Amino acid sequence: MRIAYFAFLLLLVPQLCWGWQGKVVRLEDGDSGIALVRGKDIKFRLYGVDAPEAEQDFGGRAKSYSSRLMLRKVVEMETMDRDRYDREVVLVIVDGKCASEELVKAGLAWVYSQYCGDDRCDGWVRLQEQAKAKRIGLWAARNPLPPWEYRERQRPDGSSWGWGLVTRLLGDYHGNESSHIFHRMGCKYFDCEGCTVVFSNREEAIRKGFKPCQVCRP
Repeated sequence: MRIAYFAFLLLLVPQLCWGWQGKVVRLEDGDSGIALVRGKDIKFRLYGVDAPEAEQDFGGRAKSYSSRLMLRKVVEMETMDRDRYDREVVLVIVDGKCASEELVKAGLAWVYSQYCGDDRCDGWVRLQEQAKAKRIGLWAARNPLPPWEYRERQRPDGSSWGWGLVTRLLGDYHGNESSHIFHRMGCKYFDCEGCTVVFSNREEAIRKGFKPCQVCRP
């Protein structure tokens, strides 16, 4: 009888390890979205990683990758924390794979070391270094900007009054009309005296004869 009881408990272990199931019905970007749980929408964010924002290079690719991995699928979730936006910060297992880990392996997210304290985070850092060495995903870029730095640069005075919208309207790249050198947002020369030419993307600047800044390397 005792053996049968313990065998029954072993069968329950996979279910006991995970807090809840949900169907991913929407993705906001590569690392956040909405899951339908018992008829209720739950906002979530992937634990331990930070994918490029939608406006950043590789932001679209990160979201597309996560969509193929999770969207419209029933996934297992374990809540690790709750963030300041009242989202569940979760580990997601889908088709036997950890979504956070898969994004790191694909070179489409950073390990968010500041908020990654689980034992598996060290393994994710190693995977990140492997992706970086092979120049996979965003690591193919010269100096990919971590999304937490990007978000900080969106609020130059520490406020959240919508600077991101302003910069998207004005352009993410500024060119110097005299030197014909262009700079990306966040560069110390971004708003230089002669930087009055505005571009929405890097390709546009190059097409119009401007050269990349050697400091910010846009």
